[in-house]
Amino acid sequence: MFDTKMLSISRLPQPRLPKNNEELLERAKSKAKALGLYLDGLYLGHHDMSAYLYPFADEDRLIGASLMTTLLYYVDDLFGEDNKVRYSFDLDRFKAAWERGEQPAARDEVEAQLYKAAASYGADFRAAVPEDFWNYYQGYLDAHLAHSISPAAYTNSEEYLETRLHFGGMYPTLLLIEYCAEEYLSLDLREHPDFVAAQKALALIAVISNDLMSYPKEQHSQFNLLNVYLETAEAETLEQSIQKTIIYLNQLHKNYEQAKAAFLAAEEAKEPFIKQYISYLDNMLAACYHWQVQTDRYKHPEHILTDLKSS
Repeated sequence: MFDTKMLSISRLPQPRLPKNNEELLERAKSKAKALGLYLDGLYLGHHDMSAYLYPFADEDRLIGASLMTTLLYYVDDLFGEDNKVRYSFDLDRFKAAWERGEQPAARDEVEAQLYKAAASYGADFRAAVPEDFWNYYQGYLDAHLAHSISPAAYTNSEEYLETRLHFGGMYPTLLLIEYCAEEYLSLDLREHPDFVAAQKALALIAVISNDLMSYPKEQHSQFNLLNVYLETAEAETLEQSIQKTIIYLNQLHKNYEQAKAAFLAAEEAKEPFIKQYISYLDNMLAACYHWQVQTDRYKHPEHILTDLKSS
């Protein structure tokens, strides 16, 4: 028998949501509908996530972050490799819309709507951030979209983790901390080895805990760590695979805490915003657990985790 309390991140404190959270969610939903990103039956499964991730943001930035995550979910829900009905998608055309506001030729109405939304929100997002952050963010967004549409083949779990790190969308989500705080790190800080290690550990915790908690919906998928362990013979049974995944997640949590402590001890981390930024990372780590166990998105009557079984 397994449950989410076996994860060390389950002991992290519950993030505090904005006092006017419901009002903000309604405003975000209205803007998502205006952009054509609202998908019946899907949007409400993730629309409250941003309040958990960025409770420190002001209202406009929180709504902006919600729209960015909604755009990423929209791409994954309609164009990702794991969908039964897959619509057309072209990364170069998306970039033309997102980066330059163009409306490239599309092969169907769904693709055309994506480019229209990308052009509109891309212009708003770019106007709201410094140019160096836009370029920095763009690199991770491009990597996420490329891996999301066509995840890299793998022969073992380590190779899978490298592509999962990108197609999971956690880097574009994590980097929005700077956007939401309206304070931006220097390139030296972003490239500090301990800072990079902490971010990577957090990103992996987020995506692999999702592999675990969303497993009932992904039993058929070759891009889920539990199945990867089985397909590569790194586990003989599903029970062994679940156990290995939980052990791995708990080790990642230790890696995160160690990298964070090393970074905070570094001379470069003496800037006033750094400690605040790290507290935002800590909040996001807690949100990775608490949002997933509280949303109905991952509940299932035959869940492999007893506390996520729905009646």
